[in-house]
Order: sequence, then C-alpha cells, then structure tokens
Amino acid sequence: TAYRNFEPKFLGKSPTEFNFNKSNWREVELDEDILSDYRCKQMANLLQKKEINAPHQVTQTIINHSIELTKKVREHLQNNPKKTYPKDFVEYPGEMGQCTVVYFKAGKIVADISPLRDSLSPLTFDRMPTNPNSY
Repeated sequence: TAYRNFEPKFLGKSPTEFNFNKSNWREVELDEDILSDYRCKQMANLLQKKEINAPHQVTQTIINHSIELTKKVREHLQNNPKKTYPKDFVEYPGEMGQCTVVYFKAGKIVADISPLRDSLSPLTFDRMPTNPNSY
C-alpha cells in the first residue's frame, strides 16, 4: 500500500489546501479518480527528481519515499512503545503497514520456452477416482 503515502492526508496536507470547506479528511468525500490522479502526479514528481535507468529503481524510489516519510512516526513508536499510533499526519506523516510495490514491464517478451516445455512430463493417471469427494 505504498500508494497511500502519496495521498494528501498521509502527506500531512489539510483539506482546506484543496479548497474543501472541511477541517478533517474524514469529513471529505473524495472521488477515487481525483485521488488516483493526485497520487500519480505525486509519484511522477518524485520519480522525475531521480535518475531512473531501470524498472527496479522505480520500485526502490517508491519504497525509499515511504521509509523517509514514516521516519518520524516510526521513531515516535520506538521511543514510546506503550503509546498508540499517532493520527496527526501533519506532525507524523505517512501510513505505516506493509509497503507493497510491484512493477511490470509492458511489451512483447521473446523467450525460448522449449527447455521448460521439454522438461515437463504429461500428466497421466492409472485410474481416475470415481468418487468426487476423494480428490
């Protein structure tokens, strides 16, 4: 969920900065398309600041962004183990949890799969089960 660390709420932004007449993000109804567009623009801004030469660098840059953004809240929780997760995203920006980032290379992949295909043996059964519950 690394994408959440590109959302205005988790970046410590106020709804009033986006012309909402609300003081809290819980009171704001955000259209998912608008939110997605904002996240994409934030990611693009981050990636344009870096020299990216390979897909894995995109992944690492996004992960590093999450690590840097959540540094203050992680330190707070490490130094105060009996306290709960602070919900003040202005003072403690970022969302913690798992940081999942996946990239795909788009395009035609040309590969010789014959060694893999040749290593597979066909499935054979001496006798098929007659009772479907015995699978």
